Amino acid sequence: MPAIFPELQPEELLYSGIARYGDMMEFPSAQALWRSVYGECPIKVEVDLSGPLGSMIVRMPSRSNYDATSLLRKHTLFPYLTFSMPPQRQHEVEAKLTCRGPRPTGSVLRTANWAVKSPKYLRYCRACVRKDRSGSAGVPFWRRSHQLSGVLLCPIHQERLIASSVLRAVGAGRREFISLERALELSGESEVELPSRFAVSALQIAKDSLWLLQNPDMGNGSLLQRHKDWQFAHGWQHKRAPHRGNFNFKGFLEAIRDHYDEEFLRVLCEGKASLLIPETGGWIRQLTMLQNKDRAYPPLQHMLLWQFLGLTVEEFFQDPSKPVISPGLKKSKSQLTLDGPCPNVACEQYDPPIPRILDVPEEARDKRFTISCPVCDFSYTQRPSCDDPRRIRIKQTGNLWDSRLRELLERTPALSLAQLTNEIGFSQATIQKHALRLDLWRSGWKDSVKQAVDSKGKSRRRKKAARHRNRQKWLKLRNEFPGESRSELRKRAPRVGYYLSKHDTDWYNAHSPKKGGKWNRERRKRWDSLDKTTLAVSKKEVAEMMQEDPPVRVTLHGLSDRLGQTSTLQTRLRRKKLPRTAEFIDQVVENKRDYALRRLRNAVDHYAQIKKLPAYRDFTDKASMDYRSYPELASSAYAALTAHIEEQECIPEQWKTSDPEPWRES
Repeated sequence: MPAIFPELQPEELLYSGIARYGDMMEFPSAQALWRSVYGECPIKVEVDLSGPLGSMIVRMPSRSNYDATSLLRKHTLFPYLTFSMPPQRQHEVEAKLTCRGPRPTGSVLRTANWAVKSPKYLRYCRACVRKDRSGSAGVPFWRRSHQLSGVLLCPIHQERLIASSVLRAVGAGRREFISLERALELSGESEVELPSRFAVSALQIAKDSLWLLQNPDMGNGSLLQRHKDWQFAHGWQHKRAPHRGNFNFKGFLEAIRDHYDEEFLRVLCEGKASLLIPETGGWIRQLTMLQNKDRAYPPLQHMLLWQFLGLTVEEFFQDPSKPVISPGLKKSKSQLTLDGPCPNVACEQYDPPIPRILDVPEEARDKRFTISCPVCDFSYTQRPSCDDPRRIRIKQTGNLWDSRLRELLERTPALSLAQLTNEIGFSQATIQKHALRLDLWRSGWKDSVKQAVDSKGKSRRRKKAARHRNRQKWLKLRNEFPGESRSELRKRAPRVGYYLSKHDTDWYNAHSPKKGGKWNRERRKRWDSLDKTTLAVSKKEVAEMMQEDPPVRVTLHGLSDRLGQTSTLQTRLRRKKLPRTAEFIDQVVENKRDYALRRLRNAVDHYAQIKKLPAYRDFTDKASMDYRSYPELASSAYAALTAHIEEQECIPEQWKTSDPEPWRES
């Protein structure tokens, strides 16, 4: 069967020589073709993955140098579809597809819930076709990288892809065996839609997708941790207590929503809303915070996160760079940071004695310094004149020091505390404190010592004491000044009021005077004026949205985003500040069914004007309707159009285009 793989390019070509083989030999059925290639074992026809490849290798000529693993990794979409799987799941999928005999029934990838779907039609690049025809094989081939979700440009030639008339779906019948040479002879191809302003981002996605195909086994089950490392490296963490150092997901989500145009996310999914980001975070929250290690996620979603961080896929799989810090003293509000001697005996930068007197300017001698090791991330604080090891405060130990301590604590026979002190160079209390943190506390150690070194327990006790102390002060203020308002009380004790409102909100609200509920007249006038202004600009924006082609769904989020008030407008509406604007938005906001009805009415109106009855598929494509979305509505609209054109019947009121701007004043 040399015709199956005539000089394939492993890094580019889709596993599709079988299609050309089927065209040339004119098999009477798809099953006959599969029996010739795989033998008598049952096979499920797919574009993305095929198998059992082991059975196919057995039937190939003895002189061929192919094996099932290389075919799977170099000629199918296996590296792309499984890159976010843990190694164990990848091996399971590989075993199912490279076996000999019947392929296991059911879903191989178990990704039926993926929101990001593959393109509806197979795609190709005109420049790649010309290159193939001028090559030694003389015939063009489908390429793997052109069939991936979100790939709208050829990553090699940077040209827009062409959507052929060959359906990708499993139910496409014999058309799945059409070679690219044969597909070029058919009609119905079209260039994918891509506004020029999105070309740069789309090209990067295409290049990243090709890189994933060419580099299998990159996910290795550590994607969630790698995402976190890059987010922290780019500064997406809280800077102030009480969440200092934690991932600032709210700010991260708002920045992504501002970064990506909603139209661009729809273009990547052929007009669908799979990649739109809801207020709760949606797929962004899944990838950055709730990622399940046993589940695979659409690679396109990962690429959008990389692109937001300014990374290519190759850069993402490198070690995250640390935030750039200028040399010398780094100032903060009350302390300074230096790169200095490291007290970690396991680090190559270990340099006793520690601490040592620091040579700093006179004006900084009363400050506390943070000394950090650039290699192992061990950091501690000290005063410039300090040379007593008992006076330093450890801020961060780092993975290297933790690994060394864990090794010493788990050594057999067990080392005594004195031996541990000699090995690691810190006091017994410090060793016991970090042993407790690492869940390595020994049963023979005293409970009183455990309570003394438990930093989390100390923190809880301090917080409880602070809460009790501030509550008592607030109750005392209320007894002394029973007639004063909440604001007046907070002026008398601002720190107490701030602490309770920030860290003890429920108790503070329950034990404070009620807030005033009446607005003065001037403030009400300002809101009335703002309501009129917002209503006017909202009507203008909705009118423009109704006229756009392809149609755009009118949503509260889309409207507020166009107005540049993504959160402001929604907050004002929720607080009932803009009653007339709220009433107008309730009239024009569309649910999914209303949006589908408007698209179908537009399609009926379009074909009724040109007096042409299209094929049903062309009609639904014009209405941007998926075959699974409201099929009863699409059938009803098409029937009304057919009766109007063929039998000259009037279009029912349901399918007539209504006034797009009924709210405009005459």
